[in-house]
Amino acid sequence: MHHLNKPLLLQPTKLPEHILQAIPQDWQQSLNIYSPCRNLTLHSVNASSRRPWLFQSEGEAALNLCFLLAGEMRTGFHDGGTYHVNAGSAVFMLSNQHTQGWNEFVSQQNHDFRMLNIHIPKSAIESLIGVEMSLLRQQSHTIFGHSGEQQHLDALMTCVPISLSLQSRISELLTSF
Repeated sequence: MHHLNKPLLLQPTKLPEHILQAIPQDWQQSLNIYSPCRNLTLHSVNASSRRPWLFQSEGEAALNLCFLLAGEMRTGFHDGGTYHVNAGSAVFMLSNQHTQGWNEFVSQQNHDFRMLNIHIPKSAIESLIGVEMSLLRQQSHTIFGHSGEQQHLDALMTCVPISLSLQSRISELLTSF
């Protein structure tokens, strides 16, 4: 078990050059990707930018937990729900199919944007908990209700506040990266 007072021994990697070229210069140096094991990817963003960054995104079925510590984010599925996320919030996204969407990262007045995203593919979630993703999505209604349901997709996305204690722990992780 990892204790947050010890530094993580993760080697960050940068995005491939052809992808970096599409990212505004002042956001490029702030992006890191960590893969401590085959089925877990951590994306950290620790930016200082005056300009927002709007981009398209897509991915296979997965669980994504996105923790926003500083800045603002707007996100959504194509033809689906749109979410405005403030600092101190987490975005929970569970998809049982390939999805497409968009994100916009916006720095605060002091130009800070800090975020940690945890990505776990569908196959890893299903083998880890022994439940199919579609059933997990249905069971998530117990926690989130129908607020994040996407009628045209086999997906759920919702935004929830995170405690100051959890924000502190995530901040420690981002600092250790």
